[in-house]
Amino acid sequence: MSEFMYYMIGGVPLLLCSIFSFVVVARMLRHRETVLGLLTAALTLAFGVGAIVALLLGWKNRTAWNLTKIMPIFAACVLVWLALNVLGYGVWNPLFYERLERSQRQAVQIESSPIEGFENLRPKSMNGP
Repeated sequence: MSEFMYYMIGGVPLLLCSIFSFVVVARMLRHRETVLGLLTAALTLAFGVGAIVALLLGWKNRTAWNLTKIMPIFAACVLVWLALNVLGYGVWNPLFYERLERSQRQAVQIESSPIEGFENLRPKSMNGP
């Protein structure tokens, strides 16, 4: 799999969770929950766990903050994001980078291997003794 696909698999759910968490933070601030909103935004930016906090607080107040359509989608994104992290496709998971390095090594091996039928076109110094 290409490097771009690894980043897409791991990054899209993370990006969606961040967007939805900031929508919930905006609703918190609109309903005068300033401390919770700023704390959730800071946790999202600093550690990434603010999305889970926003999910819990947003789900609890979904009717009061008019988030009834957004919250099921947000919950699905968080579950997909957590599942991808457990499976090793999350951007913050060390297994993600191991897979990415393995993919890059395979790409280098493919590029450096000779194409069948064209071995004789190499200069004599590259063919060896």
